[in-house]
Amino acid sequence: MFRQRRTTNGKQASEAGVREPSDPLLDRIKLVHDRINDAKVKIGSQYTALEFAADAITDISDQTILGFDAIDRLQFTSEASILAKKQLMNQVALAMLTQANNAQKGLLDLVAGS
Repeated sequence: MFRQRRTTNGKQASEAGVREPSDPLLDRIKLVHDRINDAKVKIGSQYTALEFAADAITDISDQTILGFDAIDRLQFTSEASILAKKQLMNQVALAMLTQANNAQKGLLDLVAGS
């Protein structure tokens, strides 16, 4: 029996240099094996791409939530400053009315005392 070895083109040859006939079933198995390996590589790369897309979507979602929170904080701050301004204006108006009433009372006291 001859020992078989691989040649540079992937075909098997005997030590004596005589080319043995290839087995169609073995060739078919090799072809299917190669296709399975190619499919594994393709699925692996697609899985990596999907994983990257899921991470990117998660990052975008997180950034969107952070953006909405920042806007809400700005709106709250703006509304709080508007409320503080209105309260301050009410206090100033009340102080002015009090001063006007006191001035009239002082004038009445001057007129009544003379």
